[in-house]
Amino acid sequence: MNYQARTVNELMRVNPLKCDPGISVLEASKLMCQQGHGSLLVVENSLPIGIVTERDILSKVVAEGKSPSKLKISKIMTSPVITISPNADITEAARLMVKKKIRRLAIVSDNMLMGSLSDSDILVASSELIASSEDIKNLVCLDMEPGSAGPGYCEECKTYSTSLWSVNGVFMCGECRDRS
Repeated sequence: MNYQARTVNELMRVNPLKCDPGISVLEASKLMCQQGHGSLLVVENSLPIGIVTERDILSKVVAEGKSPSKLKISKIMTSPVITISPNADITEAARLMVKKKIRRLAIVSDNMLMGSLSDSDILVASSELIASSEDIKNLVCLDMEPGSAGPGYCEECKTYSTSLWSVNGVFMCGECRDRS
């Protein structure tokens, strides 16, 4: 995973699990199990027309006592699918997921499905970026003189200070530094 990922294109899965709208829920379930995926995109003419998750199958088929072999996937899919451009910023993608209360996006460009992006993909990239920033901060702190950190938020009391101090690699305001 690229630590500097900034666009959806850099994080998206390029081969999302997909199926035709005419297959049965049973066939779709088997496909999801075989591939180890928790969702699949329902595609028609290279465009996603719906999405089905494990939860959809449980709540719309199993819990209602319907026969998965007789029910078409198109009858339980969530539609329309929320899409985003591969050139979109990952922050924009995360905000869209939160706003729409969804966990997966279809990546579409030039009327073609390009990939998929999940909240887990963003979380992994964010965790790696945070770890990378911590590493960089720790390297910078090795040569820092107290008081040379500049403005920012104190890592002890979380308040904003115009002059942070580096104390054993931790940025602190003057008051927290004096207490340590």
